Amino acid sequence: MTRNPRALALLLVAVLAMGAIAVSVAAADSFTSEFSPTLATGRQIGVGEKLTTEVGTVQCQEIGYAGTATTPTTTVSVAPIYPLKTVGGEQNCMGFGFPANIETRGCTYLFHVGAATAGAVDLVCPPGEGIVITGSFGGGVTKCTVEVPAQTGIATVTYKNIATGATREVEVVASLILNKTVKYSYAKGTGFAACQKEGKESGEFTNGTYAGNALVTGEKNLGGGVHVGIFLS
Repeated sequence: MTRNPRALALLLVAVLAMGAIAVSVAAADSFTSEFSPTLATGRQIGVGEKLTTEVGTVQCQEIGYAGTATTPTTTVSVAPIYPLKTVGGEQNCMGFGFPANIETRGCTYLFHVGAATAGAVDLVCPPGEGIVITGSFGGGVTKCTVEVPAQTGIATVTYKNIATGATREVEVVASLILNKTVKYSYAKGTGFAACQKEGKESGEFTNGTYAGNALVTGEKNLGGGVHVGIFLS
């Protein structure tokens, strides 16, 4: 058999180059900032955050997020903040057809960054806790209560760098519409239009969907509200 050393060398170079490209594509990105540790603050943009369940939907218009990150990092933990009223004074969250109150009970969202600006978000809670959503009417008559416990993969996420320099921010788009795997339980309230499924006063499901769109901004952790660029690289 005739061997061509030059051809073999070129083939080896090509194989190594393809391997380098594959590693580059598979490597995870990182949250990076101009100052570390960084206070990561966020706000909901677009149509708001939406959770769909068997007993109705929960949608909030204005949500805040806050957490501290030592960068670079592939994970960021932020606490969600659900005000009762919007800036305009309207009810912020509606659930199951009624004004809703959301108790986070120490739960946080843990965002993961993967390859090619993709990732996922987990719901992390203290032992035995979960996010509790209560839809009420009038003088506080409870119509429905839904609890979302701690779980991994509450949504898939895509990230996008916005702006330049110190104004850099990260847009976060979270969605689990297709998979329908969010775990939750419900308990029926009282009176007309209280939530129920097939006549049952309570139940557990693993088919919820979650979607939201947020913008994450970086600030110097020591206070003062000084904006610093936060981005994926």
